Amino acid sequence: MIKKIIYPSYSGLQPEGAAKRIRWVDTETNRSFFSILCCFFILSGMFFFLTLKGLPGNPKSTEIKDILDQPGKPFELSPERGRYAMVMSFIETGNFAMTKTLADAVYPDVGYHNGKYYSYFTPGVSLIAAPFYLIGSAFQMAQVASFSISSIFALFNIYLIYIISKKIFGLPLWAALFGGIIFAFGSNAWSYSTTLYQHHITTFLIYSSIFLTFLMKKNGKWSWIMALYIWAAYGFGAFVDYPNIILMAPAIIYFVLTTFDIKDSEKKITLSIKPMILLTSIIFFFITVIHGVYNQTNFGSWRTLSGSLIGVKSIRENTNLLSPDRKSEINKLQQKKNPVNFFKEDSVPFGLYTLLFSTDRGLFFYSPVFLLSLWGLTLILKNKSPETIVLSTTVGMVLFLYSSWSDPWGGWGFGPRYLIPALPALSIFIVYGLVRVTHQLFAKIIAFALFLFSSAVSLAGALTTNAIPPMVEAIPLHTKYNYFKNIDDLFLDKSSSFIYNLFFSKTFSLFSYFFVIYISLSILAFLILFIFPKINKNDI
Repeated sequence: MIKKIIYPSYSGLQPEGAAKRIRWVDTETNRSFFSILCCFFILSGMFFFLTLKGLPGNPKSTEIKDILDQPGKPFELSPERGRYAMVMSFIETGNFAMTKTLADAVYPDVGYHNGKYYSYFTPGVSLIAAPFYLIGSAFQMAQVASFSISSIFALFNIYLIYIISKKIFGLPLWAALFGGIIFAFGSNAWSYSTTLYQHHITTFLIYSSIFLTFLMKKNGKWSWIMALYIWAAYGFGAFVDYPNIILMAPAIIYFVLTTFDIKDSEKKITLSIKPMILLTSIIFFFITVIHGVYNQTNFGSWRTLSGSLIGVKSIRENTNLLSPDRKSEINKLQQKKNPVNFFKEDSVPFGLYTLLFSTDRGLFFYSPVFLLSLWGLTLILKNKSPETIVLSTTVGMVLFLYSSWSDPWGGWGFGPRYLIPALPALSIFIVYGLVRVTHQLFAKIIAFALFLFSSAVSLAGALTTNAIPPMVEAIPLHTKYNYFKNIDDLFLDKSSSFIYNLFFSKTFSLFSYFFVIYISLSILAFLILFIFPKINKNDI
């Protein structure tokens, strides 16, 4: 497309009505730019779709336990079982209390209160999934449609990495796109974009709040709407996962600080706060009240969280079924439980080792491409902007919180799933380093090689199973405790992929399916790193 722009002549004063020169500006570059973005996000969505976990049909509560909860099946682990059971309960009964059948399916992550069973998980993910469940049910695809919300939010997160890289840090197109695929396909974020977990929603809430705060600070347009969203995101974050109250704290502090106006005159320093932040905070308190009402209605007190309920497992192990005092025994167990006790500072060293370096959950073991983030961090910290600080602090907050957790492994899982909210920032650090390095070609080759390994591991996990035990549990079970288990499943054609099992399992081996996706992704990464900069030299 060609856009015509008219400029006045500068050859001297022209009489009124004199002819003007016409300069033709070619906007073909902008068109190519838009086409590249569209193709990139379509391909990214395709990769998620090809690995989405599931089976056709609308599973009944009686079909989950012992049928669909086996490794490689859609409900192989309790987090997706618990959240899906909450969707079913909410749609069918209008509340989140579960039947005995659903409680047995969700076990062991199920609590007990006043004769009713509740999932330990917060209702936010299930509330988002509920409309997708209803739409999918009409097409016998309730489970697949429900699980697709993670893929949708994963796509949003790729876009946030792209837009933060471009708008905040001024990185070129190739770097912004490569940061997106490092996060989405070079880490275990891929495995959790295909099932019903909270991680991608949490990640979206954090980074969308950071970016909107940046926009507010820059131009002030639509500030009221953006402020309302940020407060709403913080309030809803607790509905998605309780730790989000802490994980989102750096983003909220950054948001609050941008609303302060400091004026330094010769006589005095004046500090004022924009009334917008106080007025828009009403939405946060409103959502908090709703959360309190939810707790009061279901658990008997606005302060009682679902995670603090006494577990059915604990009741079975510590009470006598035939005892006439069983109710009082349950109450005593309830009084002893305090979720805060799960966090201990002396657990941090071991937790950091587990999350970063261990062979059963270590980030650098599963995704060595993130080793480059350490180097990128040293470079980006020289840019002492508020946005650099908030991203770095977010990473530190995630690491500290979950390294102090009594279960840094995240139960049975694929890689360090607790670190997923930190990975967008780490991905941005990587590409920032690639742009700023002197010997860029050499750095790109190293990054590409590390990405090839990391994405192969991630794809193997996405296509097979997340049900990988930590080493402490795997050794007594005589089973493998890292991605070597996924590689075994890959060659045994044990796949959780909805598309593969429905259309290709009788025609192609799972490894062939893996190979086609892997080569396609590798070509995309190569084009982004080495070809796109040549196409658009003005964006390097």
